[in-house]
Amino acid sequence: MDSKLYIEGRWIEARERDAIPNLNPATDEVIGAIPVATADDVSRAAESAGKGFDQWSQFTPDARANILTKVGQLLRERRLDLARTLTCEQGKILSESLVEIDVSAAIFEWYAGEARRLYGRLIPASQPGMELKVTVEPVGPVAIFTPWNFPLIEPAAHAAAALAAGCSVVIKVAEDTPLTGVALIQALIDAGVPPLAVNLLTGNPGAIASRLIESPQIRKVSLTGSVAVGKLLAGQAGSLLKTSTMELGGNAPVIIYDDVDVKETASLLAVRKSRNAGQVCTAGNRFFIHERIYDEFLEHYSKALSSLVVGHGLDEASHVGPLVNARRVAAMEEFVSNARSTGAEVALGGYRIGDTGNFFANTIITDGRPDLLAGTQEVFGPISPLWKFSDTDAVIAASNDTNVGLAGYVFTKNLSLANYVSNRLKVGVVAVNHCTAMFVEAPFGGMKDSGFGHICGKEGLDAYLKTKLTSICYPS
Repeated sequence: MDSKLYIEGRWIEARERDAIPNLNPATDEVIGAIPVATADDVSRAAESAGKGFDQWSQFTPDARANILTKVGQLLRERRLDLARTLTCEQGKILSESLVEIDVSAAIFEWYAGEARRLYGRLIPASQPGMELKVTVEPVGPVAIFTPWNFPLIEPAAHAAAALAAGCSVVIKVAEDTPLTGVALIQALIDAGVPPLAVNLLTGNPGAIASRLIESPQIRKVSLTGSVAVGKLLAGQAGSLLKTSTMELGGNAPVIIYDDVDVKETASLLAVRKSRNAGQVCTAGNRFFIHERIYDEFLEHYSKALSSLVVGHGLDEASHVGPLVNARRVAAMEEFVSNARSTGAEVALGGYRIGDTGNFFANTIITDGRPDLLAGTQEVFGPISPLWKFSDTDAVIAASNDTNVGLAGYVFTKNLSLANYVSNRLKVGVVAVNHCTAMFVEAPFGGMKDSGFGHICGKEGLDAYLKTKLTSICYPS
């Protein structure tokens, strides 16, 4: 199935443009063509968003809420077909794709409710005979750039908040997963969003980003992506005094104390680490295990990871799908090679599986140096480096010894200790005794090079609003 562009209320087929192949990461088969947007396409998309903003921003909050609710309903109605499409182009197992669709629907439904709560306020004036009225307005057309690891949740999180605020959008989706973006745009249109208010682009990421950000119609930039890309886009937006939301990479520490149920904790972490084959920005990346339970945890964690079947995402027997492309396989091989060359032990896995598709074995690295590549960089794959610790302040310092700070995890029955550790971790999200980092109703964002701004929660909506003060002097 070929992907499409959506510009000025019209679908543009792949055959109408230069195109690149869309590959199934489990089979290496070409499943369609992806159109490459021209410079003119990008300009017209921005202009369309400008015209669409004039329309959509005039809808009442209640009308916008009803439409966003309908988007959620449509995603749920189409969930099985959409999940199969998502799995075929991204790789994750079907059950995970179904969850992604349900969460995306919930995001639209949540922001439908928030659209009805765009409150202002009256401020008692210091001068007699005056009234100070504070209102909020949509910031304007938004350029949204989203990744391949969650090709529905990420554009949903940005676009639902933007649309709830009254903004129009141009969504640039990842070339690895364009068909999911097409399905999202179709749901938006079918639900009643004005066609000019939503636009979809694929093609050359750098060229599209530069042209969109430079467009006078675009007033805000939102990205979920890598730190390097985030710095580039934030710099471009900032130079033009355009606001931005940057949800960037992480290097999450997982701190496990000796009072936990070791087997239960190991089993939970094995499943969560393997979600989306480890291609999750909040996935545990550096595992710090208390020395008194280190050997026991390693045994149970190894057994739990070994029991997970790696295979095609549409195979009901599979627990873990492939990596999204061959570049990610090469990256995993580099992490393993670095570990071996620096004296670390590859205690489990460490190899590509098969000659077809992008499958990589669940891998554990032990006895690594502090500068281990898999510890200093975000792995974004099924590799777990483990270290022992004994001192709390020392493990906090090790956890914070990174330029990023998105998520962190603490496992202990001692809630006073958990509170002490979580308060000192320099991350935007801390999960204690569980592994869920993002909630539709709560803000999600990072510290340091993990970006700024939030998606989800009330804060996700605030990012697409600007505040206006109107002062009224009443005639005497």
